[in-house]
Amino acid sequence: MFKYLLLLVPLLSFGSITITPSVISDGYLYDLDVQFDFNKYIDAYEFLGQNPVLDADEDTKIWYETMTFKPSEDGWYTFNNYNSDIAVGNTIIEETQLLFYTDVPQVDYIIDMPTAFRYNNNIGWGLGLNGNEWSEGPPEPQGFYAEMELTGGTEYIVVFSSFVPDAYGTLDVSILGNNPAAFGAVPEPSTYALLAGFSVFMYVAIRKRNASKKDIRRL
Repeated sequence: MFKYLLLLVPLLSFGSITITPSVISDGYLYDLDVQFDFNKYIDAYEFLGQNPVLDADEDTKIWYETMTFKPSEDGWYTFNNYNSDIAVGNTIIEETQLLFYTDVPQVDYIIDMPTAFRYNNNIGWGLGLNGNEWSEGPPEPQGFYAEMELTGGTEYIVVFSSFVPDAYGTLDVSILGNNPAAFGAVPEPSTYALLAGFSVFMYVAIRKRNASKKDIRRL
């Protein structure tokens, strides 16, 4: 419980996300300032090139930012991108997407199928939606709004993005729930591989060191 109470401090920050938590009559409110990370992106042309509706030029990117979100109790949590400062050059972009993962993707975020996805007006699938919920015709280019049914004690990886090629900037996001939650930074998939390799290296090195000590004692 104490680790969740820590989130009642006036301001939290990690990476390019700043969180301002507060307690209101409706529950626990977290106000996020999310800056897309210039080093976190996928190739927009490869991702959208086969899509008949969306389009992307070569050498364009889809930027994103990540965090972990761990609710303390089962319940519904609302994620609302109520404002954005995103643009492609001088063109203002309002369209944003929200993705949830329960495991680190094998290839990369966005490319691998997420556990849940939301667009505007709670359009999407997973974590509270049965099947795919899509409106008739193309959805309005707005910021995401999501009502997510989450499991207490589960650490979710949250991905903020805009699927508009080369859209870059910041998002203002509010998270509202009846119970407190914990936040954290997410290592990139390549970082996990490096950490795993380093762990194996350390394990082998320690075993060799211990074996050398045993040989010295025998002498």
